[in-house]
Amino acid sequence: NVEPPGYARVSRIGCSHPWVNYCDSVHAAIRFVLSEGKRVIVVGQPRMSGTVTAAHAKQQHMLGAMIRSEFASEPHVAYVDLGNAVDLGDPDYTFDAMHLNGEGNRKVAEVLAPHVLAMAKQ
Repeated sequence: NVEPPGYARVSRIGCSHPWVNYCDSVHAAIRFVLSEGKRVIVVGQPRMSGTVTAAHAKQQHMLGAMIRSEFASEPHVAYVDLGNAVDLGDPDYTFDAMHLNGEGNRKVAEVLAPHVLAMAKQ
């Protein structure tokens, strides 16, 4: 198990290894969209189950914390955590415990719609 170099362990926006690039990329994307005068909704994915449950939950928690920390005063940025919106272990919502089927997408849309409508009113 090789320790990552210091610059890759923790980013200036508070994300840590192994999600430094992930958080930095989302941060850069949000900044770009804002620079174009647009609004942003970042959606935290439904949590995966099985052997990746803890890692996926930590990644999404770190993403949400970064957005709250970096964009708390920005009204045109919203973070919606859909971690518990759909049980990815339930075959009624997914065909492979990762990708949503039609019913899973309907459920996510149902939970996400009020946030989209609220952002559209701004």
